[in-house]
Amino acid sequence: MSIYPNPTSDDYINLAFLSSTSKKVDISIVDMQGKIIKSYEVLLTKGNNTVKVDITNISAGTYLFYIKHDLEKYETSSFIIK
Repeated sequence: MSIYPNPTSDDYINLAFLSSTSKKVDISIVDMQGKIIKSYEVLLTKGNNTVKVDITNISAGTYLFYIKHDLEKYETSSFIIK
């Protein structure tokens, strides 16, 4: 998974995935205190995927993306909003 642009001051941030199968994933934006700010359900297709995530109305700071898939597997990655 990659995140760009990071850091960002844009209204959107992109998550790029390579998926071995088509599957649904749950994407959550979480602040550094563990509070879920936004959540999305996204259907990935087999191969390369780019998800454009709306981050308007989220204050400047450091956040985590939690990506849940495949029955409780999690991936995390941080990003910064200027």
